[in-house]
Amino acid sequence: MSRLFQKFSLTLVILLALTSAAWANQCSALFFTDPFTKQTMTPEMTRQVPVMVKNLKSSTTGARVENKWTLAKNQIQILIGKLGSELSKANVIIKIRDDVRSGTRNVTHTVYLEQFSLNLKESGLQVSEGVDLEEVTFKPRIRKYGTVGKSKPVILQNVEFVDFTKDYSFVEFKFPDARYNGAVFKPRMYMADKYIKMFGTKEFLTHFDEIAAETLKLEPNLNDSESIKAMLKFFQIGHQKKVSFAKIALNLYDRVSYAIDFTDNSSSAKVQIQMTLDKSISLFIYELGRSIEAYEPDHTVVEVKTPVEYAQYSLNSDLSQIPGYSTFLTFINDVKTNHLPQYMEGVGKNGHGHRGFLNEVKKSSESAGH
Repeated sequence: MSRLFQKFSLTLVILLALTSAAWANQCSALFFTDPFTKQTMTPEMTRQVPVMVKNLKSSTTGARVENKWTLAKNQIQILIGKLGSELSKANVIIKIRDDVRSGTRNVTHTVYLEQFSLNLKESGLQVSEGVDLEEVTFKPRIRKYGTVGKSKPVILQNVEFVDFTKDYSFVEFKFPDARYNGAVFKPRMYMADKYIKMFGTKEFLTHFDEIAAETLKLEPNLNDSESIKAMLKFFQIGHQKKVSFAKIALNLYDRVSYAIDFTDNSSSAKVQIQMTLDKSISLFIYELGRSIEAYEPDHTVVEVKTPVEYAQYSLNSDLSQIPGYSTFLTFINDVKTNHLPQYMEGVGKNGHGHRGFLNEVKKSSESAGH
């Protein structure tokens, strides 16, 4: 079945599922296709996936469970302030992970490419007992970092990209790590923008040897060349098989990153919890040619990343050997309680962007009938 026919068929499904209005009222929506539809990954591409994460798999401490909630901006600030005060009593501090230049805010610029469905059984990746996953979403994305002045709105025109992502970006794949419930893999490579612009074009294959040679030489890629080669091979095969690497959405947001270091006295191990707060989130959908409001302006996405071996603990566990950890888990319970019900718990900006797109299609359809 051709990609074009798949997209057209899905458009009809969206129309039928999202509105009960008469067919005549749905005509305007016929011009939209769902860019978040997952493509089937070819067997040759699938075989590259375990190689990308070979070194990530070998490190249990590198595996983290991700949890996501959305709260009112003032509410999460109150909760973090309370957390910092309580943790200080156990000599644990909340640290800022990323330096912030005076007078600015750190922003993250992410372009999502068309997604794939990854069959875990075909990939050979481990699926642990109790993890109910067979087909998972494999998300390619391109990420840059920058700053915006505190007095300016978080819009693309106001972003000053940091030096290392002015002409380069991080190309990243994100998909579930089925060894643990809630864990993810995120292999990434650093690549010149001039080559990223070739994604989806004949030029990518024409220049592939040059692209691969130059990408493998870049310093951020030197620590895991095997993973970088597999990612490059994935793109090469994808272009040969004519799958789509089209852009589907651009996400821009103000991000604050925290780290909390605990000590497990039973093993003298250091345990780091990472937390990000994403605010002023704007989402541009290429299919629509405009931005949509997937999140309200005064709402914040809270993401907490916990090492898998500590994510299993609850307030009913014996936490006496980890000073401050019960305080952290109380904070997590407070975050869950204050999660705003109009958002999906555990679903990130990509998922809410998809829901926002479908709502826009529905509204377009309904307005056509008035």
